[in-house]
Amino acid sequence: MRDLLKRLELKQVDLLVRERLLRNSDMNHPRNMFSLQQVREELKTLQIKLDMIDILRSIELETNKKGAVTHATEQNESV
Repeated sequence: MRDLLKRLELKQVDLLVRERLLRNSDMNHPRNMFSLQQVREELKTLQIKLDMIDILRSIELETNKKGAVTHATEQNESV
């Protein structure tokens, strides 16, 4: 999952650079405007993916913590 997260973050940086370049270009040209729209949409969907991964990692950490607490409680009860 870390590799996926790194790849998505790199893609996000690339898209942010592209967005900045497009914003600094001639916005009167329809192709530039369309490209900028596309990049912004890609950024939105990419951010949603990053948020979903963050949520999954949080759930995984909580589950692991609860499992460790449960395991420790079981060991204490058996003593």
